[in-house]
Amino acid sequence: MIIDESHARMFKDLHGFYKATKTEKVMTRCLTATPFEGDNDGLQMSALKEIGYKVYKNSNREEDYNPQINKNVELGTIDKFRSFILVESEKCGVLVYANGNEFECLKLEDNIHEVTEKMDHRLFSTMDAKLGHRYPVYLISNKYGGLGLDFRAVSNDLGITLLILGSFPDYMSRIQCLKRVGRFTDHCNRV
Repeated sequence: MIIDESHARMFKDLHGFYKATKTEKVMTRCLTATPFEGDNDGLQMSALKEIGYKVYKNSNREEDYNPQINKNVELGTIDKFRSFILVESEKCGVLVYANGNEFECLKLEDNIHEVTEKMDHRLFSTMDAKLGHRYPVYLISNKYGGLGLDFRAVSNDLGITLLILGSFPDYMSRIQCLKRVGRFTDHCNRV
């Protein structure tokens, strides 16, 4: 049995998850971005070891499990956010992570597309294709889009700019969201 994005179910009820998946006749593989032994989430790693799960890392590159924000920019107001997004979308695709007022304002913009469950997710792998004279701009939040989706711009040397306009509810969400871009060694710029 293969369970993708298993961390949410796993840590919601660890005992129940263990009972449902640990059997002699069924091998279970859980795919997730469970953090390494960092200070913030050492308990999750310890819990998995305690119940006898083996943890396999698919990379030894720190960037793969601890993505970094490339630069900080003081934008301050919604108008400055809009200007930044407009300039960036002339060079490359833009993925905007926002919550609260910033999210509510930006989702009303004509050139910014809120990511929803109803969208064709294949669009997210073509952020290197211009729409007119601009690249696509997608809007995600801590409610949807920061987990389980891949945003790609393979043929654009600049990749994708991820603009972060809100805080993350926890460390796991931060890692997951920052890894929406820059997968498979694609270039990305996290601001």
